[in-house]
Amino acid sequence: MLFGVAVDVPGYGTVPEVGIVLAIVGSLAWLGGARFTTMGVITGFNTLADWFQAPVHIPELHGWMLLSIIAVGIFFSRVEVRRTPLHTVNGQRMFAGMSVLISWIIISGLDWFTTYLGLSEINAGSWDIQRQLAASPLILFTVSGLLTFIPEVFVISGLHFIGLGRRKR
Repeated sequence: MLFGVAVDVPGYGTVPEVGIVLAIVGSLAWLGGARFTTMGVITGFNTLADWFQAPVHIPELHGWMLLSIIAVGIFFSRVEVRRTPLHTVNGQRMFAGMSVLISWIIISGLDWFTTYLGLSEINAGSWDIQRQLAASPLILFTVSGLLTFIPEVFVISGLHFIGLGRRKR
């Protein structure tokens, strides 16, 4: 394999097809989550602008403009996955420190919150399922948490199954 070692499942051997499906499903779910995160960032910014009575507002984005700004989600995902407070060095689990832990909690919480805001933003083009989610704050909170963290788990697991995961240090 090019990067790392493929996961060997007892009784099955390597299962690259499972990894490919996980990576594809995770990537599509990540794009959906990033869309709602981006919409939530815009909603949060506009709410703060209103609160400070600033004459600045970001309009609702559509199409290619929305797709291009989804890079906001890449920032959040990179912190959540690559900059965790616990990491492995020479096979030993290490704690990066309280400041990294607090930063990780703040950034992950901000991602979760902006996804929540984005999912709760109902407009004329919203799907029926989004309207149903927005009707229940508890379900909306749960789904936004799942959209925030599960896609990365799917992508990383899929990459490990096909042997493209990060090598252990």
